[in-house]
Amino acid sequence: MSKENKSTAISPNLLSVLLIILGGSLFVGQSPFNDSRPNKASLSQLQQAGFKSDIDARLWQDPFEAIANQNVNSQGYQQYKDQKELIKTLQSHLEDIPDGRQIVIATLMPNGHYQEDVETRRRIRYAVLSGLIGNSKQEYGPSDEEHIGYVNYLLNKSSTLIAFEHLVWKAQPMARSPEAEKHPPILLLYLDSKAFGYEPLKDLFKNLRKLYEKNNKLELNVLGPATSDDLQAMASEALKVGKPKDAPLFRMYSPRATVDEGKLMYGNQAATAHQPSNLAEHFKNHLSFLRTTATDSQLAGALSQELELRGVRIGDQAELAKPTKHVVLISETESLYAYHIGTTFADALVETAMNGKHSFGACRDPMISTAGCANYLQKYVHQYTYFRGLDGKTLRGQSSTSTGNKSGNNDTNSAAEASKAMEHADGDSQFDYMRRLTDRVEELEQELEDHDQAIGAIGILGSDVYDKLLVLQALHAKFPDVWYFTNVMDARLLHPEQNEWARNLIVVSSFGLQLPPALQTRIPPFRDSYQTAYFLAAQMALWDSNHEPSEATGAATACDTTKRQQLLDSEVFNQPALHEIGRSKAFPLDTDTGKTDRQKCDALGPMETLIQSGGDLSDTASTPDSAAAQPFSRFPRLTLKILIGAFVLIGLGLYFRRKIKIATAAKLPVKAAVLRRQRVWLLTAFAIGCGLAAFVLNTLQTEPLALIEGVSMWSTEAIRFAALVVTVYWVIETAKFPLLLWEQLNFSGKFGVSADNRCYAHDRYLDRRLKRNMHVRRISILTFLAWILSFVVILSLGVPFTPYRGPFVYYLDLILLKAILVPAFLFLMISVTEAAQAIIQFIRTIPRAAPWPASMTKEYSDTLNIDAAYLQDWVTIRLVGDMTQQTSRLISYPLFAAALMVLARMSYFDNWHTPPGLLIVIGFCIAYLFYCDFRLKALADETEQNAMKNLRRLSIANHGNVKDSSLAGKLTSLSELAERYAEGTYKPFVQRPIFQGMLLIIMAAAIGYTDYLSIMMKVLG
Repeated sequence: MSKENKSTAISPNLLSVLLIILGGSLFVGQSPFNDSRPNKASLSQLQQAGFKSDIDARLWQDPFEAIANQNVNSQGYQQYKDQKELIKTLQSHLEDIPDGRQIVIATLMPNGHYQEDVETRRRIRYAVLSGLIGNSKQEYGPSDEEHIGYVNYLLNKSSTLIAFEHLVWKAQPMARSPEAEKHPPILLLYLDSKAFGYEPLKDLFKNLRKLYEKNNKLELNVLGPATSDDLQAMASEALKVGKPKDAPLFRMYSPRATVDEGKLMYGNQAATAHQPSNLAEHFKNHLSFLRTTATDSQLAGALSQELELRGVRIGDQAELAKPTKHVVLISETESLYAYHIGTTFADALVETAMNGKHSFGACRDPMISTAGCANYLQKYVHQYTYFRGLDGKTLRGQSSTSTGNKSGNNDTNSAAEASKAMEHADGDSQFDYMRRLTDRVEELEQELEDHDQAIGAIGILGSDVYDKLLVLQALHAKFPDVWYFTNVMDARLLHPEQNEWARNLIVVSSFGLQLPPALQTRIPPFRDSYQTAYFLAAQMALWDSNHEPSEATGAATACDTTKRQQLLDSEVFNQPALHEIGRSKAFPLDTDTGKTDRQKCDALGPMETLIQSGGDLSDTASTPDSAAAQPFSRFPRLTLKILIGAFVLIGLGLYFRRKIKIATAAKLPVKAAVLRRQRVWLLTAFAIGCGLAAFVLNTLQTEPLALIEGVSMWSTEAIRFAALVVTVYWVIETAKFPLLLWEQLNFSGKFGVSADNRCYAHDRYLDRRLKRNMHVRRISILTFLAWILSFVVILSLGVPFTPYRGPFVYYLDLILLKAILVPAFLFLMISVTEAAQAIIQFIRTIPRAAPWPASMTKEYSDTLNIDAAYLQDWVTIRLVGDMTQQTSRLISYPLFAAALMVLARMSYFDNWHTPPGLLIVIGFCIAYLFYCDFRLKALADETEQNAMKNLRRLSIANHGNVKDSSLAGKLTSLSELAERYAEGTYKPFVQRPIFQGMLLIIMAAAIGYTDYLSIMMKVLG
């Protein structure tokens, strides 16, 4: 009956297999490393006398912890050393140096005995040694890589540990060469920053000067201080100390103190015209000062501009966001740094709102002062604080148990009991404060929603990454659809255990985890951005100590420390590193730094490499002009892309050429015309897709490029474009369904020739019903109404969160999804369901009493050699079966398109969260498709069963027929043939196309189940 029963559409089975393979690949993660080193050495350690090898210590160990952990009482090293003995000890290392020249680098280490303090000192030492040893041009190495020296020194009437180690030039030949004089040995001192009392600058001068008086060929450098409090104390003390008679004693590099220099020197007051504008100018009469990190205000300025790219700007509605946005800042509050960090970021948000591309409306009113506008905007920033150590861990280790959980064995408690114990409002654990703070922010959100406003971003600011992760964990479940940001890049944010709440976290920091390759060389990426700053400071100290000033004159040599700091701020630190945490790594966020004319300065050293790299401080910074140096490096990849595109085009052309040739040979002109239109559409879509891809890949886009790292909308847009392609592809076929149906069933013109014939009437009824239901005007009107209703439902339950970055991808998503894909999908769904309803009504009205016309039974009568009078039920089974098969395939099309649309919103691609309104709309569409398929299947089964009963009845009734003894056997064979046909056509639900489409939707929903869980928790409370 049907000349070709195979589907002309893209194979749903192939699509299912591909998507299931993709879904399975998303679960492949990283495996943790397994350490194989024994915990204890197999051989006893030998203690050597003298200060050169006091303590066993790896190069990465915290020097103070190594000293504290080793039992040295029997060695006699616990006695106090007076200043003369200390100077004598350190000077003894200069005896083997003919000219006495030595580089001394004193690192001010943070005080403290908590785990985070130990880790900080461990990281500082690692970074400083990496900056000195990892410099391939200087070729330094440790003189004793397994030990570290120390003295217990009396300073300000209290004892303090001073750890030290030596670095030597490893390229030293046997015979002394002039080159060795350019690489003097390095003495590294590790000093407790808190041991210098209330006058740290004076104590540093006093103690380092004693070294200097013994040998004026020392190059003294200080890396520090470790905190902004200590730096402020030094700056304050510099006002009291008179100008030294001779040259500054030492150079200071500040890699960790980040409080804005204006606030550090003058508080909330502005500097006058005669006051220094930065610390380099403030210290210039006492020492050479250089800050090798960005200030908090520079970080805050970059972060506020980043939020504006994502539609979050306080005050008026942002350019790309509808609700008025508020920002919540949660910060620690224990130090000078903590005191200023929240207000610094709040001021930057206000500054962006006042002076951005679209300034706040009230600020444009000349009657309102700038101060008044700023004060008004502060109400859009909500600040909260916490104390460090939220986990309650003290020097004893684990936090003490709460009073509600003191009894019983803690080790045997279940996970649920441990979770309940965390919320008890007593004991060392501070989790209960976070729970109440979360509730307070949630109440704020409810108040804002009542005024058509919303929280756009939440910032967690501080120095303790463990606290930040706990705050993120507390907030993320309640507020899954806002942006989160923090300061200081830390590798602990990338751990898989933290990915559930740390992914999509925006991190602003002075640097990434590494510098450009020209500076980073062979050193692996660090653990945090502070290490990167120390690494750079150590390289700067070494370069300044060994640098020979240029003989050139003019602007190149007129760059003093003050101008050098200004140059670094304008060219490097005003464009700090921005990253977004992905599933396995941090993705750098491109910023438009621009190129500016700058003053040449030969005193920059390693900083010049940063400036030459365009100020790119992210982890992917490359050497400058690398692409220009290799003009043909992109040629093979471009050729490969062209070849792939050519193969795709050739494959599409050959496929459709074959299908059109088969349809033409089978005398199916309608199908051939549909195939030609589908071919044109696919070729057009392929050209558009290639053009968009080329534009995105070859232009600077704010949105990062990543496939399944969860930080890029481009994967989502690609899937949505694919959904649009297949939707329009199926719309082309569905629009011609009435003609295709009769042509493929080969029933055209076989329903009789007389208007008195009831079959002819039903033929006309189906034709009219299909034309009416599937008229373009009718479908378009229903599509428009459904489109309006869908958005009303979605918006009434909350505006869907779109994780865009920049206007281009925002408008692309807006046009592609809302203006094209959704209407096309609704058009397809309505066309399919209207066609299904027409077929259902036709099957209902199939005449059971009146015979089918001879034109429909003649072909089977000739083939089966059975009289046409006995073939009425067989024709009914074939007709209804083929109609059901064609219509069921049609109903599955919208489900496959919906599966792609659901897949595009998976959190594996970006920070997508499906709102309840969208779930309702998608659920209704799926339910209606299932309803149509269920009605069609139920009615077809009923018709098939009745026809089968009639066939069996005829077979039984004609047993023993004298006139035609073979008729009974023929009818029995016909019944068996009908049963076999019914088994292949009237399939159960799990074998139908609609079930396969539903499986894809279930798979996509299951992979991103955490999104739905977070949303439901937010809706249900």
